[in-house]
Amino acid sequence: MLTMDQALRAIAALEAAWTQDTEAIDALAGAGQGEEPLAAVVAEFVGEVLRGVALAVTGITDLPEGQQRAAVAEFKKGILADMLAAVAGTFQRWAISAGSDIRPTRDLTVAGLAAILGFAVEGVDNHDGVKELFDGMRAQAMARL
Repeated sequence: MLTMDQALRAIAALEAAWTQDTEAIDALAGAGQGEEPLAAVVAEFVGEVLRGVALAVTGITDLPEGQQRAAVAEFKKGILADMLAAVAGTFQRWAISAGSDIRPTRDLTVAGLAAILGFAVEGVDNHDGVKELFDGMRAQAMARL
């Protein structure tokens, strides 16, 4: 699981992809000492978000805590969990090959945004839905303290 700072960095990169601000993505890609490359952080974050969205849309997150474990175990046996694992794995491998190279990092970030929006926001031009999604992701990231 990513730290709060890593999650916020990934969210900032995804927002930059949404606004097509390549300069912001480039700036975020400049990893400081000890920081993972942006591609790796975004890939991990995309996987986390997609798993969270899948659990929410299946109603698992609405279940009482005691029932969630059994529901998650059952979910993991299904095809959707396999598909999410394949998508997350693809992003992870893409991040490894991207390393610190900015062009594939930009491409991965744009593709990650598309994957998240495809699962989490209804309608491609739903600017309010996208803003609400980013606000929710930021709030969840801040809760990682």
